[in-house]
Parts: sequence; C-alpha cells; structure tokens
Amino acid sequence: MKAVYLLEHSYPVGEDKFFDEVRIIGLYSTKRKAKEALLNYQCKVGFKSHIDGFWIEKWKVDDNFQWVDGFVTIMI
Repeated sequence: MKAVYLLEHSYPVGEDKFFDEVRIIGLYSTKRKAKEALLNYQCKVGFKSHIDGFWIEKWKVDDNFQWVDGFVTIMI
C-alpha cells in the first residue's frame, strides 16, 4: 500500500502554555523527502526556537481512516 509522509510542527503558546500552535508543513512522497524539508525548516525563523516540535507521520493512501478521539479547535 502506498503512503505519504506528513511533516508538522507545533509548540506551546499562551501564558500557561496550555495550547499548541500547530503548523502543517507539507505532504511528501518519501520519508527521506520529509526529513530533508524538516532540516530546511529547522533554521527558519518561527521554527528554529522550537526544534523539538517537528514530527513526521506516515499516512497510508486510500486507507479507511476512522477518527478515534480528540479534536482540534482553530481560533481565528
């Protein structure tokens, strides 16, 4: 089964650091390409102060995804 690799970055925000600011950076066809992008973003303003906030997730293409729990609130 084919897969894509999702590169994201997050860090805690707010006075009590209770919420996370999450950024979806991109989808990549290989884990290697996702790691290369991660290395590129590590030196950029807004990312370099939170280097431990990067992660890569493997997503299977055409997989029957089921939302299990949790939610995301977007504040504009």
